[in-house]
Amino acid sequence: MDLRDYVRLLRRRWPHALLIAAVAAGAQAFSLVQTRPPALFTSSPDLLLKETAFEQGLTPPAAIGATFIPLKTRIDLIASPIVAERAAKQLAERGIPLAADEIRRRLKIASSLEGHSVTLSAVAPSPVESMEVVNAVAAAFRDWYQEDVTDSYRRTRDVLQRQ
Repeated sequence: MDLRDYVRLLRRRWPHALLIAAVAAGAQAFSLVQTRPPALFTSSPDLLLKETAFEQGLTPPAAIGATFIPLKTRIDLIASPIVAERAAKQLAERGIPLAADEIRRRLKIASSLEGHSVTLSAVAPSPVESMEVVNAVAAAFRDWYQEDVTDSYRRTRDVLQRQ
């Protein structure tokens, strides 16, 4: 068979050739749509964690007996289940139902202990959701830490008042 025979065959059976070409093009288009990863967006705000007097080597009179959380530990606590649970509650109130485990999975933390800077990054299918996740985690950590420090000072005050 030479090229003329193929052309003659194609002229006689062009509907079959067109059908095969259409099916092949459709299969290719379907596979491209199915294998294309969804677009993901990342929000990456920076948090500044203040060094406490305890970490500077000072012990103010009001801090005697108080519990202080070192900077490195505070950075680790940002991705803790406690903070993730609080963030999940805040997100649920805003209409974004994410489980704490999903928040922890999406969250990435980069830190610089020298500059006391922490960069939170969250990946999500929309830029708004990404921003909401990092904002909720930052707010949840701030609230939890304030409660912990307040509780620590309250315990210290109670100890000092009993003496």
